Amino acid sequence: MDKQIGSASEKKLFNYIIDEIKKDTKNHYSDVKAFKQIAPNLDISSSTFYRWRKEKDGRFSSPYKYIKKIITDALGVDESLWEEDSEIQIAWVKEGIDFLKQPKKEEVPDITNISIKNLMPNDPEISDEQKKALEAFKNSSNEVRLIEDFIQNRWLKKESENQNFLLELSFIIYDKGLYGLLLGSILPILMPKYRNSVDIRHIEANARGSLFEPNEAYQIFEQLQSDCPIKNINFKTSAISNIKRIMLLTENREKLREYLTTLIENYQKVHHANDEKSYYTGINLVYMIELGRMIFPKDKSFDINTSDIYHASKNSFETDKTHKEYYVWMSKYEFQILIGYKTDTVIDIKLEEESPAVSDVQRTIRQIDKFFVQVAERFSVRDNIKLDELKKLVELLRDYVKVR
Repeated sequence: MDKQIGSASEKKLFNYIIDEIKKDTKNHYSDVKAFKQIAPNLDISSSTFYRWRKEKDGRFSSPYKYIKKIITDALGVDESLWEEDSEIQIAWVKEGIDFLKQPKKEEVPDITNISIKNLMPNDPEISDEQKKALEAFKNSSNEVRLIEDFIQNRWLKKESENQNFLLELSFIIYDKGLYGLLLGSILPILMPKYRNSVDIRHIEANARGSLFEPNEAYQIFEQLQSDCPIKNINFKTSAISNIKRIMLLTENREKLREYLTTLIENYQKVHHANDEKSYYTGINLVYMIELGRMIFPKDKSFDINTSDIYHASKNSFETDKTHKEYYVWMSKYEFQILIGYKTDTVIDIKLEEESPAVSDVQRTIRQIDKFFVQVAERFSVRDNIKLDELKKLVELLRDYVKVR
């Protein structure tokens, strides 16, 4: 194989895989029979297989791109196989062929639709008394006393009649930024069908990230899957951002350069994965590019057009309904600072008009200050207009929090 195969030579890698399978069976298999080890249920003719193996421009044409996923699934390797350096590709293929030879577990019959399941009663709805208590909790600053009342009323018990109440309470506690209470006292008493829902796992991951448990948050985000494409893009973005929390704490300049490059590559991969661009991915990507430019001004690898990223992401400010409105207009404001656009938003007036939750504003402060401003200053960035603008923004946000 060539030193670098890459996506332009997909068929070269395909041919290598087929040859390795044949070699593993001492060439007792024909090409088609070797491929059947990967896709036993796929019927193909010799002429179709010949078209797959033929070089041309080295890529699978659109009707045959699904072959790539069939291969990586069968070999038990990541789909990035097709983009890796040849050394990694060779290692993964060899591991994959070993994986192919392992006996597969018998499929367990699906018995989830047993008739008794349909006879199970629904959990009781929230009572009027519980509704009033939730409303009082939402508007109170004395959460501890109200939690004691909930305990007295036996509402914080892992029982069927409390589940809808606990579900609603989880989101209120999260919105108030009481992450320790959420993780330690509320989520453990949710029953599995609520506890494992996408929305609950999502707020759990965010809570763990906010309490600086990035590895735990990453594991959750990496596994989350929704029917909504933009949600899935944002889940992957959040997974990367939680690893970023660890990487950007480094004191080593060269390590930081390596980490920023890795983060940029991963954000770009997510941002380019779908026709529907996410401003959430875009703003995270631009933050890392700008950090690289500030700290390593002579490094050309950070010369990426951030204005293009903004314009590609801009439509999602209107279409992405997965975040609160506060995050939409605040991200737009941050974006414009980072790409050097003049913004007509007066942020302190906007804060007064919109009155976002203190916990949401604190998350913005933490993200900008800890994972941008402090990193830049730790590596001796001074007298930078964009950095100064973001520091002013952080001070405005802190003033907002103080008076709430």
